[in-house]
Amino acid sequence: MDFHQVGLNILSILLPSLAAVLAAQLVRWLNTFLQKQGLDLTEAQQEHLRQIVRKAILAAEEWARAQGKAGITTTGTVKFALAQSIVKEQLPGVSDTLVDATINAELASARAGCP
Repeated sequence: MDFHQVGLNILSILLPSLAAVLAAQLVRWLNTFLQKQGLDLTEAQQEHLRQIVRKAILAAEEWARAQGKAGITTTGTVKFALAQSIVKEQLPGVSDTLVDATINAELASARAGCP
């Protein structure tokens, strides 16, 4: 048996579980960060922020897809910046640090397949 293939099989089994654990940890770190910054948001406020961030990420992905159809390549950095600007437009009082941390947490959750 090919050890390389065995390793890939093991990795394909473990990676989704590890990604889910990492996404959950990122959310915990985000909440701890918010508390340390004196921005202890209620659960409803956190969920509202996450919903706006999710919509901004989807909008950035759709924009990038349209750019790709037009033959224009976009990077993850450009999509991240677009998502940032969409969130900041809708929630101008929210700090850049909080927006960035929430986008990163939502991206990690999406990669892990978490809701």
